[in-house]
Formats: sequence, structure tokens, C-alpha cells
Amino acid sequence: MNAVLDTSVVVSADAPSVGDDDLFVTAVTFAELHAAVLGATNDADRARRLRRLTKLAALYDPLPLDAGVATTYGRIAALVGPRRNSLRPRTMDLLVAATALSNGCRLYTCHPGRFGGLNSVLEVVGV
Repeated sequence: MNAVLDTSVVVSADAPSVGDDDLFVTAVTFAELHAAVLGATNDADRARRLRRLTKLAALYDPLPLDAGVATTYGRIAALVGPRRNSLRPRTMDLLVAATALSNGCRLYTCHPGRFGGLNSVLEVVGV
């Protein structure tokens, strides 16, 4: 099975066990990591974040945020929208989820609660 690693897994200090799946990372996660590098408040954090991003870029070609992901995002936003006052705080998480779903992948995350309401369409695995 193919699986997407959520940003929370990528930045986790402990490498979680995720089985034998073929693993992917999304362009959304790369965007979050680039923003984290530039948003670091000190040189040590910036250097640590840049090392993580550089290592990730060497290991993975990100799954793109394409038209299929956009369509899937609309679908899952409609699923969770009625359960939340606003989708804005969850936008990046939902874009990662949409990328996983659009590409036929399960989703590994350290924060499965952030993906509540998607269990009927996406396998979300807490690690």
C-alpha cells in the first residue's frame, strides 16, 4: 500500500514505525517546511530546520498539489465543514489529506484527531 507521511511525522523527533508501505511526502509538507525555515527565530533552529528540509528533499519528490488534489480538497472540505466553524485552521492538514486521497494513499500522522470526519473516505493511521 502507498502512504503519505503527514508533516507531523516528518518533523517528529522519533522516527515512527510505519510498516512496509511505499512512502510519499506532499508538496504541502514541503511548503510548510520552507515556511518553518524562514520563520525560525534563531540561527540554531533555522539550521536544524534547513537540514531536515534538505534531507527530505534528497529522499522524496513531493506529490504535487494538482487539479485532482484541488477537486478532492473540495470534497473532503464539504465532509468536515459542517463539523467546524472554519476550515482555515485545518487548511494545510486537509490539503495533505486530499493529496493522500487523490493519490490512493493512506495517511500516517502523529495527530489523527486533526483528520476527524475523514474516516469514511481516507484511512488515517496514528503513529
